[in-house]
Amino acid sequence: MLGWRGRMHMAGLRQRTIARLLGWSEGGVSKGLRRDPVPGPIRAVISAWEVMPPQQRADWLAAHGLRHRLPRQRLVSPGLPAKSAPRAAGQKTTKLQPGCILPPHSDRNFPA
Repeated sequence: MLGWRGRMHMAGLRQRTIARLLGWSEGGVSKGLRRDPVPGPIRAVISAWEVMPPQQRADWLAAHGLRHRLPRQRLVSPGLPAKSAPRAAGQKTTKLQPGCILPPHSDRNFPA
């Protein structure tokens, strides 16, 4: 299970981007990510970013006066086994279609 910092990285976000969207300092975001629980505004930005399509992200950044190249998305599928884990006999894997971007998630925060 990923923590909020892991989810931030998997979504392609940076602390600097979160700080600018919230009007906080980068240090404030860094400290917030180390707290337990992580402050609600940081969780809200990460969660919203995960579910937004790229164009909506670009519009959100532009609305805050940020000229920012959209970060690369990582292709993630929770159904795929880790590379180091051997597959059980007969176990099927999910095939991703070209251009398919799946948001990272946590079983605790998102129901299956």
